[in-house]
Amino acid sequence: MKIDLIGYFGLFVASLIIAATSTPLFRNLAVKRKILDTPNSERKIQRTAVPYLGGFGIALAVVATTLIAITISDASTENYLLALSVLAPAMALGLIGFIDDKKHLTPLSRFIAQTFAGVFTALVLILTNTVGNPTSYLVLDVLLTIVWIVGICNAINFFDNMDGAAGGISALAGFGFAVIGLQNDQYLVAAFGLVLSGACIGYLFWNWNPAKIYMGDAGALFIGIILAALAVRVDPVSVNGATAFFVPICVLALPILDTTTVVIDRLRRGVSPFEGGLDHLSHRLRRKGMSVRQAVSTLYLLESISILIGFLINMRGNVYDTKLAILETILGLSLLIWFLRIPAQD
Repeated sequence: MKIDLIGYFGLFVASLIIAATSTPLFRNLAVKRKILDTPNSERKIQRTAVPYLGGFGIALAVVATTLIAITISDASTENYLLALSVLAPAMALGLIGFIDDKKHLTPLSRFIAQTFAGVFTALVLILTNTVGNPTSYLVLDVLLTIVWIVGICNAINFFDNMDGAAGGISALAGFGFAVIGLQNDQYLVAAFGLVLSGACIGYLFWNWNPAKIYMGDAGALFIGIILAALAVRVDPVSVNGATAFFVPICVLALPILDTTTVVIDRLRRGVSPFEGGLDHLSHRLRRKGMSVRQAVSTLYLLESISILIGFLINMRGNVYDTKLAILETILGLSLLIWFLRIPAQD
């Protein structure tokens, strides 16, 4: 289903408006029901309790905009099923995240839920032949997709550690997938990317420092599975070989870098990677003397540069795709080493 530029703009704006207007309503509900993130441990950087349920505004914007757009444009069973193949596991995992926000599930419980969502999404994507760059081996495709989905879900969840961090990076990643989807004539990827980007920007109106609401695990896991699904759907038709795998990695480079930094550092310090802590990229930038807004804006800049490299790799007729992939690798390793050299604790 081809969409014109006005249609894409309408999807973006509609999602942004729904998220921006519904988020304060969910904030009021969270305050009344006392669904709050309280500063009750040394891992909390805020000074007062902040309401959760920001993820509900994002989810409402994405689901409502997507289903309404399909209904008024091409209400075919195939399009509904394609949309639900992404939205259904995202909503299910978002619900698990909401339960975690209220009940504080164990890391094992969250991992099991994410794995089930990964299995379902992998099977749907592969059986409907909507996965980019398949290995041609069904079992291997399924395993790789499950690992990717679980990993990205956790990466987005990890990145939700400072005002504006996860929302802004997710908005940039969604926009990146939209542009790359348009390059590849993948209209579903482009549409989903813009809808997610608009929802995250609408949420950012209320999450920018000082944050009035958090997305919670419900929002982070919902966003994570959508970004992971878009990444495995991307099919860089103009890129050959292993270089094609760099395209989605470039779009999600900062969450991947954050998770890699945290896991390596915690393992070498003998700390569980599944515990919370003030050792993420944003916290390390704060230790360099940056304010919250400066730290988050720096992460936005790094993410934008990486997305630009992914866009250039994916560009038709580009003969420098391998060199750009090497450049992305060098930048990623350099940043990893630099961040690891910053103390993880005060």
